[in-house]
Parts: sequence; structure tokens; C-alpha cells
Amino acid sequence: MVGHITVTHRSSSKMILCISMAIISSLCTISILATVSHASEGEPIKLGVKVWAPDFLSYLAQDKGFFDKNNVSIELRLVQDYQQILNNYSNGEFDGMIPVYSDLIYRNEQGMDSRVVYAIDFSNTGDVIIGKGNNTTLADEKGKKISVEGINSFSHLFVLKALNKVGLDEGDVEIANIPAQNVTQELDKGTIDAGHIYQPYTSEALKKGYRILFAAGNIPGAITDVLVFRTKVIQERPQDIQAVIKSIIEAQKYYKDNKEESLKIMSSKSGIDIQAIKNGLDSVVLPSLKDNFVIAMNNKSTEVNSLYSSGRYIYGFFLDRGQLDEYPDFNKLVDPEFVKSLYQDMSNER
Repeated sequence: MVGHITVTHRSSSKMILCISMAIISSLCTISILATVSHASEGEPIKLGVKVWAPDFLSYLAQDKGFFDKNNVSIELRLVQDYQQILNNYSNGEFDGMIPVYSDLIYRNEQGMDSRVVYAIDFSNTGDVIIGKGNNTTLADEKGKKISVEGINSFSHLFVLKALNKVGLDEGDVEIANIPAQNVTQELDKGTIDAGHIYQPYTSEALKKGYRILFAAGNIPGAITDVLVFRTKVIQERPQDIQAVIKSIIEAQKYYKDNKEESLKIMSSKSGIDIQAIKNGLDSVVLPSLKDNFVIAMNNKSTEVNSLYSSGRYIYGFFLDRGQLDEYPDFNKLVDPEFVKSLYQDMSNER
């Protein structure tokens, strides 16, 4: 039974006051939430940059105003140590980065949850194994100590595949874990006999008389650098991701047409010597948007540089070593939609 309630003028006034305050509070909360949401969407995309010449195209895109033209705010953060940039990204410090594809595969299986949106470069002579002058081929390193940059990393995969290519296996050498930037000095000390190294550090080693024993180009598809973003960022900010890709493509074209100016800009921004950057860019293949559409990001392509073909090859390596349990769902690893959209736009403009 519900009793009759008498509301006096005083209690009525209090009630009206309480209701009014509640409404005002709710409106303020909605306004704050809207502001927070807007601020979140407007925050710069944080992109980790490693010491690798093709990564520096993002500096060129920033300097020439391509990111601004395409309406995306971006913050570039240079990290000197490659393993550190992987760790920083895993810890949530960046929204995106440009790792080697095999490292993305391995870390994604550890729960990193990121996707490839563009293939940046295919290493040719950019990644090499160097040794002392008295050895002329990698086969000469049997029984010697060879360095890799990280166990179960892209570097480890590259060295083991290179050994297989010359008839050796992991048991025929001793593996040492040494960052690429320290390989030359460890060779000087005699700590190692050979090691995986890449530009800009290769140039220094060659000046000291060390020689190239094996190059990545001998194993096509083994080392590909890819632009990746967290899946959540891709889902929440697709227009920004597409704008970043478009800007880097424009920077690539600008470099091709204006090499001298571009090298000066990238050197100034990165602190790396102009010649070292030039050597680095000369040592890779920079796939175009069309190359990405037709080969790299195309799940029907059987070319060695297709991320689907090389991905199965890389997964096989990790499966054989017991590091992974099964092949992935490549639909959760490679996101070709941005490339498809940009390629369609390019075709329509012709």
C-alpha cells in the first residue's frame, strides 16, 4: 500500500534545487567526456623511428609538410637501439613503428596485437654478415663465433637461413648476442669472428677492412621492414592511419625526385651522416604503392616478397624451433584495406 505524500513548499524547493543540480552535473559530465574524446582523437600519432635509412622517410614527410597536408598530427621518436624500440612499443610508448616483419610475427604471438598496413622496404645489401679479411665466404666461418642481434629475432633467423644456404647449420657455429651497432668493435677486439650488421654501421666496418660474407638479397623475403600500428589504433583512427601511409608514400616519391635535398633533411633530423643514409637507401628496395597492392599486401600473390608467402616461411622457422605452436590467421596480421583504398584513389586520378 502506498501512503499519501504531502510536499511542502520548502521540500518542493529543495527537490527542484536537487534536480537542477543533477541536470547541471550531468551536462558538465557529458561536456567533459566529449572534450576528452575529442582530445584523444586529436592527439598526435606516436611513431617509433629506428636507426635505419628507410625509417627516415618519415622525417622527410614531416619536414616537407606531407603529414600536415594530409591532416594528420604525428610525433616521431628516434630510438637508437633496435631491441629497445621493440620493447618500448610493446610497453605502449608508441602507436606505431617500422619493425622487421619477422619480429612483428614473433611479438604478436606474445600478445602485442598489431597489424601491418604497408611494406616499407625489402633488404638487399642492407643487411649483411661481415667477417675478417682472411675469410671470403660464410662457409669459412665453420667452428667460429657469429653474432646476431637478439635470440629468436629477425637477425637470428637471417643468420641461420644464411648458414643453411651455404651448407651449415646452427650447430656448426657459436652464436653470440650482440647489437648491430657494436659488431665492428667486437670484431676489433676479437670477441667474434663474424656478425650480422646493417647500415649505417656496415659502412664503418667496411672502412676498417672487414668484408661482406653474405647479404640478405641472397634470401629474398627474409628481411622486410613494415609499417605497423596497434589494432586498436587502426580501428579507432583509420583516417589518420591512411594519412600516415599516404604521407610516407609521398616522401618516398619526393626522395626519388630530390635526392640531394632529401638526404640533407634526413641527416639533419636523424643525426646520421648523409653518405650513410644514402648507402642505406641504396641497399634496399623501396616498394611502391603498386608493389604493395600487387605483391606485398596481396594474399593471392605467391611472390617471395609477398607478406603472406614470406610470413609462412618465417612462421615455419619459429615452428621448427618450438617458439610458436601454429600458423597464424593472416587476416589478423596483415591489413591490406588502406593500400587497396589508396591504390584505387591513385587509379581514379589518372
